[in-house]
Amino acid sequence: MASIQQLADKQCDQFLTAVFCVTTAAVCFSGSSKVFVSLLQVSTFEIIFIVCALFFLFRQGCSMRLRIPSGILILTLLFLSIPTLAALDRWYYERPFADFSVIKTASLYIHLLYLLVLLIFLRVSAYGVLFFCYTLLISSSVIALLYYFYALILHVGPDYMIKNALFAANIRHTGFTVATATLTSAALLLIHSSSPVKTNLMTFAFILNFSFLIWLGSRTGIVVTMIGLVLLVMIANRKKLAKTGSRLLVSACLAIILATAGSVYDWNGPNRIQHQFQEVKAAQLKQDTAPDLSSGRATLWRDAINAGKQSPWFGKGMEASFIRSGGDSSQFMHPHNSLIQLFLETGLVGLIIALLLFSALCRQIIYSVIHYQNDRLVHALTSSLILFSLCLLSLTSGALYFAQPLFLFTAAIAILLSLQESNSLNKARNTPA
Repeated sequence: MASIQQLADKQCDQFLTAVFCVTTAAVCFSGSSKVFVSLLQVSTFEIIFIVCALFFLFRQGCSMRLRIPSGILILTLLFLSIPTLAALDRWYYERPFADFSVIKTASLYIHLLYLLVLLIFLRVSAYGVLFFCYTLLISSSVIALLYYFYALILHVGPDYMIKNALFAANIRHTGFTVATATLTSAALLLIHSSSPVKTNLMTFAFILNFSFLIWLGSRTGIVVTMIGLVLLVMIANRKKLAKTGSRLLVSACLAIILATAGSVYDWNGPNRIQHQFQEVKAAQLKQDTAPDLSSGRATLWRDAINAGKQSPWFGKGMEASFIRSGGDSSQFMHPHNSLIQLFLETGLVGLIIALLLFSALCRQIIYSVIHYQNDRLVHALTSSLILFSLCLLSLTSGALYFAQPLFLFTAAIAILLSLQESNSLNKARNTPA
């Protein structure tokens, strides 16, 4: 039987790692202007990995048992039951757009199964976590270079860039992947500090991705990433890891210069902030109402909350926003806030359960930062920063509504929990009978 700490067959580990990496890259490049197309694509990629991983893990004799606390299991099942019953009710009574609610609910189960299978694989893999990080960096860097190529070399018009986003439903949605890649490259500097070549590669990846994040004009993304970088440097110094603060500071300055030089549209980079200040100043001179700097989010939040009050306890089911729009994609706008969306779709009960599950995840993050050392600590920091950035981004953009960031969120949870799983299995193996 295979070791509980590492796959006995190195080739099997390498093959499944390759499948995991291809899956990750495919998801990063699978964005579509049609949100449901991207959802189906990501779900398909996850199913492919699930089937491959289960087949080879069973052949290797790996244990499928997970040490999931009963409280977490009960809360998860209770949470899933809410949108499931709502979707079945809509489907049974043949209400309009029931198919969309059923498909989105089914995708939740696929995400959960993907998380569990990935967790089983990562706890016994010697390559999975690190190569996932490399794949995320390479994919995000290629996306950044392609956008720069379109804007700076091909001189593509601003309207075309807005209406025909590459690899995302909206051009700024690309920032979800780029923000996580920026923080991942910063974290990997802690591992590769002894290798000049790898250090320079990680530095290049950081500059490229951070500059592209600024170029996209994602205000929340920039703030969230900078907060994450400060936390990373503080924890690294406290845990006596490699000191990367000065390198990151210089790299961030270079990224700002690159983004400023490449900002050729009025909606991207520093031009966006300058344009908004000009709008405010013009409104003040005209003694007119100040422009909405929330880009319409305040109205979306208010409307979604009011709609959620119609079914306050258990919500209206998955894709409630789309159904409210009458299926008109041109009129459809999701709430742009994951907490409000949870309230709208699963009610107060679902929102409270989700917050309880998230609090358990936060406790695991704190435990990892306090107790882990060396590479395990860096892997825990990487996954924690991915979770941190996507959660904060979801408060102003609803990042977790989209399949791509939700895939990365799921993978980060699996990485974090796999470290705890392998640690528990190691203790069990070393405990005398």
